[in-house]
Amino acid sequence: MILLDKNFIKVSAHQPNFIPWVGFWHKLLHSNVFVITTGMQYVRRGFSNRVIMGDNNSWATVPVKADFIAFNKIKITDLTAVRQIGKRILHWSKQKKYLFSYRLEPIIEKLINIEDKSLSSLNVDLIKIILKILDHNNTEIIVDNRNWKVESKLDIVFSLLKENGDIFLSGPTAEKYLDKNNSTELKKKIVFQKLIGNIKNETILHAIAFYEKPIDYIFNSAEWKYME
Repeated sequence: MILLDKNFIKVSAHQPNFIPWVGFWHKLLHSNVFVITTGMQYVRRGFSNRVIMGDNNSWATVPVKADFIAFNKIKITDLTAVRQIGKRILHWSKQKKYLFSYRLEPIIEKLINIEDKSLSSLNVDLIKIILKILDHNNTEIIVDNRNWKVESKLDIVFSLLKENGDIFLSGPTAEKYLDKNNSTELKKKIVFQKLIGNIKNETILHAIAFYEKPIDYIFNSAEWKYME
């Protein structure tokens, strides 16, 4: 485990996934600057338009017209299905174990009253709502609509660092695709998440409704390491 230098401006980035899991929030909450990359190519069969719900460990899916285009051009094809996800959250959150289910009311309201067919707009709005629920305002959120298609992932990382800060906080899987020929520079500039314990990939909403202090749960879900 490493301790992040408080003097460094910490940057991280991610596409606007649909009400994401704890690992997404662990990275965001540790960042001084978090860049939501809405202009990158949409990833099919990922977590961009779906998430696992912990009520029965099944998917909640936002129907979209998927194509090899920028995330911010993806359109929702069935708003009724999105409203049903809101009703599903309302249903499971009424269980007695969810003592803090009232926190989910803005999420449920957003989903049930959806009118805009932009997946990107929905997901960005939900991320911002969850930040308010967590009462976290220490991270600057930047919505970046640039098309990064022609750049390598490493080029994107260094561009975001040059523009926004000193050190890049990366998810646990990114180490696999970064070019280790640049390992000396990477070790100086990038740290990676190391998940602790049996962290599930379900939406963070269950933790928000269950824990008195969900932000502590998020912070304790992972630690940071340098490239091996």
